[in-house]
Amino acid sequence: MGRYALLVAAGDYEDPYFEQLRSPEQDVRGLAAVLRDPAVGGFEVTVMENTADHEVRRMLDELTADRAPDDMVLVYFSCHGLQDIHGRLYFATTTTWAQRPAGTAIAASFVTECLERTAAGGRLLMLDCCYSGAFARGFAKTSPRPLDGEISRGYVCLTACNEYELAYEGESVVVDEPRPSVFTEVVIEGLRTGAADLDRDGWVESGELHRYASDAVRRATRQTPSYFAAGVQTPLLVARSANRPAALPGGPVPEHPAAAMTRTPKFFAARFPPFQFAREDRATPTHLAEAMARRRDEAVALFRSDESRAALYEWISHDVHDRNLERTILRRAPDDTASAEAAVGTFIATFAPHLPACFQGREVSVGHLTELALRAAEGDSAALASVTQLFQHNVLRTVARHNCRDATHPCGPGKACAVLLTAAERWDDLVPVTMAAVDELPRRAHPGRPAVVAQLLMMILDAAALKVPHAHAGAQRDMPTWWLRLILATRVTAGIPDHEHARTARLALAALTHDAARAERDHLRERERGRTTGPAAAGRVGAGRVAATVIAVPASPVPRRPGRLRRRAAGITVLVALISLLGFPVVRDRWREQQHLGAVRHAEALGVTLDDRDRPIPAECGVRHGNDDNRVVLALVKKTGTGCRAATVYLEGRRTGEITFPGDARWTFDSRFWVTSPDTAAVLTVAAWIPADRRWRLIATTVGSPRTGLWTKDLDRVDGTAGTLKAVRWGSVLAFPGPDGIYAVDLHLGRELWRHSCPSGHAFEGLGGAHPDGVGMYCGRYEKVYSG
Repeated sequence: MGRYALLVAAGDYEDPYFEQLRSPEQDVRGLAAVLRDPAVGGFEVTVMENTADHEVRRMLDELTADRAPDDMVLVYFSCHGLQDIHGRLYFATTTTWAQRPAGTAIAASFVTECLERTAAGGRLLMLDCCYSGAFARGFAKTSPRPLDGEISRGYVCLTACNEYELAYEGESVVVDEPRPSVFTEVVIEGLRTGAADLDRDGWVESGELHRYASDAVRRATRQTPSYFAAGVQTPLLVARSANRPAALPGGPVPEHPAAAMTRTPKFFAARFPPFQFAREDRATPTHLAEAMARRRDEAVALFRSDESRAALYEWISHDVHDRNLERTILRRAPDDTASAEAAVGTFIATFAPHLPACFQGREVSVGHLTELALRAAEGDSAALASVTQLFQHNVLRTVARHNCRDATHPCGPGKACAVLLTAAERWDDLVPVTMAAVDELPRRAHPGRPAVVAQLLMMILDAAALKVPHAHAGAQRDMPTWWLRLILATRVTAGIPDHEHARTARLALAALTHDAARAERDHLRERERGRTTGPAAAGRVGAGRVAATVIAVPASPVPRRPGRLRRRAAGITVLVALISLLGFPVVRDRWREQQHLGAVRHAEALGVTLDDRDRPIPAECGVRHGNDDNRVVLALVKKTGTGCRAATVYLEGRRTGEITFPGDARWTFDSRFWVTSPDTAAVLTVAAWIPADRRWRLIATTVGSPRTGLWTKDLDRVDGTAGTLKAVRWGSVLAFPGPDGIYAVDLHLGRELWRHSCPSGHAFEGLGGAHPDGVGMYCGRYEKVYSG
C-alpha cells in the first residue's frame, strides 16, 4: 500500500494582475513535513514551488498514473484561483496570464480527470485558494458556488472556500511576517498534534479533518471551509493520530487499505444521458445495477444480447467515462446462461456493493456456502454443478466485493468481505495443487475435478474439516500403500514452501478416496483368505507324510548321560524356569508400555485422541480438550445442521458418560468448556449455543456423572452472535463482557457474583485478561482489574 502526495504552491506571479502571496511556500513546507512523518502521514511527498503550468500538469499526470487499488494519492494547491466568463475554475501558477487561463493555468477539469482515471483507491484533493480577480473597492467578492459541479466520482475534496487569509485595507495589502494561511495552519496543527482525531480511534479521517478545520477557521476568520465527497462511503484515512489509544490484546490499530473505503460509486446524472433497461430510464450505473438486482432474468437477457451489451459498453465507456468496471464482461459474449449470470453479478458488485450478495437467487453467506460445499462433497449432483459454477466464473471473488454483512467477521460495516476474499484466493491456489497430486494416485482412484473443487471449498470454509476424520484414521494397518501415503504426507515440515497447501491437498484427496481405498483393502483381504484356505490344507497333508516317514525310519540308540550331568541339566532347567516366571510380568509390562507409546505417537501424528484402551475416540463433530487440563476430553456426537446435540465425557481416556444438551442448545465450533479439577467430583461447565434465541447457555454437571445436571444459566448479556463468546477464567470464576461492563459467574453454583462498569467519562472497550489479583476490563485507554 503506497501513499503519495503532490503539494503545489504559487506565490510569485509574472502577470501583474495577480497580487503576490506571502504564505504558499510556508504552506507546502509545513504540510510536507507533517505528511512525510512516518508516525503521522507516511506519504511520499513531492513539492512544487512557483513552477510553470506545464510542469505541474506533467507531475500531476505522473502522480496519478500506474497506481494500485490499495494506494492513496493526495493533491494540494495553495495559489490564486480564477474563473473564466463561463464560470470554469482554474488554479494559477507562476506563468499564468489572467486573460488566457485555458492555456496558462491548471484547469480544475484536468485535476478532476486525473483523479477520476487513477486506479488508486483513496483520493484526496485539498484547495487553499481564492478568486483574487474579484476585488473592487477594497473588499473581496466571492462566488456562491466555488466548486459546484467540478467534483465528480470517487474522491474527497477539502477547500478553504472562497476567501484567502490576506487582510486588505482599502486598495492595499497588509504585509505581515510570512506564515501559513489560516486554513493550512489549522490542518497542519490538527494532523501534527492529533487534535483532528475527534473520535479518538487512532486515525484522522477526511470528515474529521474537515469538521476540525471548519470550526477552527470560522472562529478565526470569515472563511467557511467546504467538504465534498463523491463515491466514498467511508471517510479516507488521512493520517495516524498522535494521541493513539494504548494497543489492546487484539494488536495495534490495523491499516485498512484505502481501496476498502471506496464502495458504492456516486455519479452526477446530469453529465450523461440515461440508459434504458426494463422499459425504464436508469440515470446512473448504480441505479441500473439496483434494477438488475431486482430483475435478474432481464439482466441476463441483456448480457446475452450482442446489441444490448454493445449499447451498455458505449454508455459506460463513452458517456459515463467509468474506469472501475471490468470491460471483459461487455466485450465478450457469454458462453451460456451461467456466464451471463456471473457477468450480471460483476456489474452489480461494481456499482452497487451495498446490496446483499446473491447466488442462484439466495443471499450468500459463509454458512450457505459451507452447506452447499458439504452437499457437493457428499455427491449431490445439483450442488456439484453449483460449486463448479462458483469456481469457473470466480463468483466467490465477486460476492466478496459486496459489503460484509456478517457481524462476526473482522471486516467492519461498509467494507468488502475479507473472509470470502481470502477463501477465494486460497481456493484458486489449492485446486491446481490438488489436481497435480491426483496424478500420483492409481488411475482407478482418481476423483473428478468437481468433487475436488467442492471438497476444497468445504475444507477452506470449515476449519474443523482440515483434520483427518476419525473414521479415516482408524484401522489403517492394511490400507493400500498409496492411501496411507496421503495421510502421512500431511505431516509436511513447516520449512517446506507451500506446506499448508500440500497438507490441505493431501487431506482432501484422503477424504475423497477413502471409500475406494477401503474397497481395495477388503478385496485384498478376500484374496488372502482364499489363498490361505487352499495351500493350508495341502500343507497339513504334506506334514502328515513327513511325520510318517520319520516314524518309519529306525531310531538310533541315544547314549545315556552320567548322573552328574543329568542333575546339572535339571538344575539349569529349573533356574531358567524360575527366572522366566519372575521376569515375565516385567517384560510384559515393558512390552505393553512400548505398544502404548507407539500408539500415542501415531495418534498424535494423525491428530487422533485415544481412549484408555488405545482406541480412537469416536466423534461426529470432533474432540475438544479442556482449556486448563487435557485430562478431560469431550467427544461431540449427534450432529445436526447447526452443531452437535450431545458430548461424551472422557477422564484420562476412560468414558464416564454423556451430556445431552437440553432443548435447542447446540455445541458449535466456538463453544468452550471448563472443569474445576481433573477428577470425577469436579464441576464440568459447557457453553452451548441456542440458535433460535441467538444467545449462549452455561450447562454444569460433574465429570464422573455427566447425566446429573447441577445448574444452567443463560448469558443474555453476551454479544448476540454465534462465535463471539468471550470469557476469562480466574480461579473458580468465569468473567463475561456485558453491554457496559463485565460480570462474573461462580463455576460451582452458577450464580452471578458481581458486575462492574467503567468509571464515568471512560468508555467500555471490552473484557481484559486474567491477572493474579482479578479480571481485567478495558476502560478507554486503560485496563482496570476487579476481583469482586
